[in-house]
Amino acid sequence: AGVRWDYFDPDSKSPLNLENLDQGKKDAKPKSQFSPRLGIAFAVSSQAKMYVHYGKFFQRIDLWDLYQNLNTDITNGLPIVGNPNLPPQKETSYEAGFETTISQDVSLKVSAYYKDVENLLSTDEVNTLYNNSVAKYTIYLMHPIGISYAYIKQ
Repeated sequence: AGVRWDYFDPDSKSPLNLENLDQGKKDAKPKSQFSPRLGIAFAVSSQAKMYVHYGKFFQRIDLWDLYQNLNTDITNGLPIVGNPNLPPQKETSYEAGFETTISQDVSLKVSAYYKDVENLLSTDEVNTLYNNSVAKYTIYLMHPIGISYAYIKQ
């Protein structure tokens, strides 16, 4: 059993309004999370065991995606602009399994797991007001839908 505490302060500014950059900027908020982990294994016989694992995980977004082109002139081309206010990627996972030795050279392992991943990175084109002109840029955002999947392997 264990717990992990993650904390990240981007120490930067992000736009108050993505659709009107002339409104100014605000401090990007620090992100933190407690991530519990639990694993239990027990012997079924002298040659077999069962196990269960549970964990929550926190992954900071790559720094390039947070800080890319923050002070660029977006009136030229279609720049990709970082977003220091992106939340971290979060994952919850479960795994259960059975492992046994059949002979000295052969073993069998069967496990099943489930993962739920939230806050996947994506981009979005934004029309905005910038220096009192209409401009367009691409910014990193979090995908609103997470991905969940389960898998059984032998």
